[in-house]
Amino acid sequence: MAASQLQTSMFLGSRQAQKVRQHRQRAVPISTSAARQVLPFNVGISRSLVSASAASTLQEQSVILEKEDSSIPRSSSIEIRTLRNCKLGIAMYPDFVYNADGGGGYGTSEKLSDGKFAVKFDTDELHIPAVEGKTTTFLGLPLPPFLCIQVVPKSLEGLIDRSTGKVELNFCADFLFSVGSLYKAPPLVVNALLTTETAAGRLRSGHGQRLNSEGKCKLVGVAPLVPIEDVFMNAFLTLPTDCLAIMEAQFVFH
Repeated sequence: MAASQLQTSMFLGSRQAQKVRQHRQRAVPISTSAARQVLPFNVGISRSLVSASAASTLQEQSVILEKEDSSIPRSSSIEIRTLRNCKLGIAMYPDFVYNADGGGGYGTSEKLSDGKFAVKFDTDELHIPAVEGKTTTFLGLPLPPFLCIQVVPKSLEGLIDRSTGKVELNFCADFLFSVGSLYKAPPLVVNALLTTETAAGRLRSGHGQRLNSEGKCKLVGVAPLVPIEDVFMNAFLTLPTDCLAIMEAQFVFH
């Protein structure tokens, strides 16, 4: 009886050991070569799939960015409005206090690659009120009704940086001095860089103010005035000299 129980125990132990060995064999990782034989496709294709998926995602993102960028208008119209509290200073004379409210005009603006806007105004449509008794005071008193300085714009163009508020415009105009019908001087050419920064000449200087949230700013410019073919005007204005222009303005992008 004891011998029979011993044999049974040995048989069961052998079967259990055999199961453990089979379990370990099944747990051994399959080799790469074996996997290639068993699987119907190459295991290495997964990397290609990942690379292709990443490239496709980047391409889709690029297309989206291009669409978003194209939705931003590269060119549009712009309006300038001249406001009150402007000034005009010539030589060392006290400044004319000038109300240019109601003046202005339209132009074109184009967004550049650096984010700035290149603007150019149509001088045929650009109106700047005349310096006369209705708009201007000198030493606190209105100008005599017969004295007039007409401003005839020739060009107004430059750059506007809406992110910083900085404005720089090249301004060219003819100033036409007249005293009624008795006297009309030859055109006095004014070339100045109107800026929201600081402008300085030989005699005059001024400080501007950058664009605010409403598009308003103070533009300043100093133009060198050269003698013209008029002895009286040359002596009266002490040419050559400086001309200081201070313009309160507002820019509106349409």
